Amino acid sequence: MGFIDRFKRNAGKSPRRAEPDAEAGTQPTTTRRTVRKSPGDGDEAAEVSTYVVPAPQTSRRGELLGSAAARVATWSWRFLLIIAALVVLTFAIGQLWVVVLPLLLGLLLATVLWPPARLLRRWLPAALASLLVIVGGLLVLFGLGAV
Repeated sequence: MGFIDRFKRNAGKSPRRAEPDAEAGTQPTTTRRTVRKSPGDGDEAAEVSTYVVPAPQTSRRGELLGSAAARVATWSWRFLLIIAALVVLTFAIGQLWVVVLPLLLGLLLATVLWPPARLLRRWLPAALASLLVIVGGLLVLFGLGAV
């Protein structure tokens, strides 16, 4: 009988646990397991072998809770660090708003006015095309403000 056959035969069975030590009052750390080999073609008697299987390690609730609490604490520190970085960034942008606002508005105007300036530079010099686009953009802006 091969290993696979023995495994299939013992699939639903669990090893017996050894009795607790009466003197110490503790559970043993190993289990004895007996395997009986059925007689084969020429064998007249069954072979019996016993081997020791280590008992499954049981984790304590305190150890599990301790590791879970450590993970939660680690993620909490990361979250607090991200929040602190966002607060510092918001404060820095608030202090530099005098510089940041004109830069953002200039970037927006340059993006909006670039296509007409590029079109006019085909027929006019670059400086004149830029001047016409800026004056035209201001006229449109003040015209919309007057309405």
